Amino acid sequence: MELTAEQRDILNGARGPYLAKCMRWLVEWGEVMGARRLVRVDNTHVLLPVPNLMARGASQRTIQQYVDGLKEACSHRTATGCYCTVHTLFLTLDELDVPENDPAQVRMQKEIGEMAVAAGFIPTWTCAPYLVGNVPLKREICAWTESSAVVYATKG
Repeated sequence: MELTAEQRDILNGARGPYLAKCMRWLVEWGEVMGARRLVRVDNTHVLLPVPNLMARGASQRTIQQYVDGLKEACSHRTATGCYCTVHTLFLTLDELDVPENDPAQVRMQKEIGEMAVAAGFIPTWTCAPYLVGNVPLKREICAWTESSAVVYATKG
């Protein structure tokens, strides 16, 4: 796969191990699909939740590695000219006495959310970004991690 110098640098770890892993996934997926190169996207939506009930039984080390990766990803600014929205949680931030509101995980989630906003992401608090303003324009290239968008953002 043809990569730019910047993309090769990311793949080789110049912007940290988490982004190197993400770039490796993109390159591997691209190679499987027969892509010659990566393309610039105009509109993204990502999911950055801190594991909560999903991770019951996971070791603290596993959860911390995951959270460290999210923090590393949020330490980089979003691309100029790309509309980037984010859904950052799978728990309620309300003061409810429920197991889903583990205080340490709520603190981590708030921190990740604040870091994402500081990096340039627009918080949507939803997995359906098109319902709250992230409506792509014709001919925009979207990269959304939400399955609900599959039927909405199709080749037209």
